[in-house]
Amino acid sequence: MRKFQNQDPVRKIIYSWPAIFVLFLAVVFLGKSAINTHFNASLTRATYLDVRSKHEDLLVKKTDLEKRLDYLSSAYGLERELRRKFGLVKPGEELMIIVDRPQENERPVDGDNLSAFFSGVAGLFGGLFGFGR
Repeated sequence: MRKFQNQDPVRKIIYSWPAIFVLFLAVVFLGKSAINTHFNASLTRATYLDVRSKHEDLLVKKTDLEKRLDYLSSAYGLERELRRKFGLVKPGEELMIIVDRPQENERPVDGDNLSAFFSGVAGLFGGLFGFGR
């Protein structure tokens, strides 16, 4: 029976060394292309997520700019912006600057406490021993 199986011409071609080598090369090339496809897909996904994030940021920026444009389109917004940036005033308006008076009972800052202490000690010794007269 083996004699008849070994005589099959298709089987001889399939199990020959050149056919096995060609099949091996086909498996290697298909595996390489599958790995490259996987890496390209992961790179594409990362790029897609980055672009989607930038798109969302741009949408937020667009809405902010539209709000600002609407604000500047109104008479009130335009007047406030001109006053803020260029210091414009309407005819008859005057500028009044209010300056707060320093408080009498303010406590000195921490660095001033040390210098006040040393000046007090120097005044004490100056008074006791007659320095600075």
